[in-house]
Amino acid sequence: MVVFGVMVSSIALVVVLLNFVDNQTQGNPETIRFTWWGNSDRNDAYIAAIRKFERANPELKIDYEYYPWEDYFENLFSMEASEHLPDVFQMDIMYLSELNQLGELADLQPYIDNGTLDSKDISNQILESGRIDDKLVGYTATINAIALIVNSRLVEDAGESLLEGEYSFDDWVAQMIRITGKTGKISYVDNGDVYVPLQYYLQTLGQSLVAQKENKSVIGFTDEAFLHFFDSFQILVKAGGIATPNEVASYKSMGENPLVNGKGVFQLNWAQMVDRISGAAIKNGQNLRITKPFSGSNQGELTLHPGIQFSVSKHSGVKKKRNKVSWFFSQ
Repeated sequence: MVVFGVMVSSIALVVVLLNFVDNQTQGNPETIRFTWWGNSDRNDAYIAAIRKFERANPELKIDYEYYPWEDYFENLFSMEASEHLPDVFQMDIMYLSELNQLGELADLQPYIDNGTLDSKDISNQILESGRIDDKLVGYTATINAIALIVNSRLVEDAGESLLEGEYSFDDWVAQMIRITGKTGKISYVDNGDVYVPLQYYLQTLGQSLVAQKENKSVIGFTDEAFLHFFDSFQILVKAGGIATPNEVASYKSMGENPLVNGKGVFQLNWAQMVDRISGAAIKNGQNLRITKPFSGSNQGELTLHPGIQFSVSKHSGVKKKRNKVSWFFSQ
């Protein structure tokens, strides 16, 4: 797995961004607020890198907060409403435009132009994913893609083989119904967020949740596609292949996730999710893998998606202070 390398790269970027905030007071450490979402591995990696940075830069102190993904943006927008955004914070492309429209995000392009942010190893396509209205308001540190996470042993226990090559959404749903019927296992592990599977399903049809028409956001899918997706999952629910909403809400730890304790078979999610849960799965004697999801009429359904982005508050006085940690950014 390359998750730790991704974390180090992200931390290197954060360290550079933290040098932008120009509120230093003579003789006292300057406090810079930094907020992110993450699991225990990311939290530990970020904190270790922050401590290393503070030892090398005693005039700077990093005041940090972190939240789980499901609570992060609620807290971040509460901070925005109270005019108390962190100086530097982790962002996701789903919320980047909304926060930018509120006038909260600084333009990072000048710091690429003057060399403070080194973007030579980042493709222009990835870099542009954080640009809105000619301003670079999100610096993309990682990329991700939708994948099918599967406990392959449970598929084999049901006497089934993993579907490979070009198979359809209906083929996949039919297999999940068979697996539940043969084993009684939860064939699809619902995490309470339908965005990822629905968005991917629509992409296989050349549709999307939201489309742009005459510079306005409009619904990007047909009634037929929307109803077919939910009708199919309703059939799976009736077959016992998806946990009830109350059961999903009761999962309080990674060890209770059916994917990691041998009670669940599939989940359509971001590929990096397997890094978060594979450790717990191994402890439970389970082996998770990722594979290509179903296909459709649109050949471009599998696309790279910006993962972690970093933004700087427009009200933090973002200015180039020094490039003391360029060595760290290159790690």
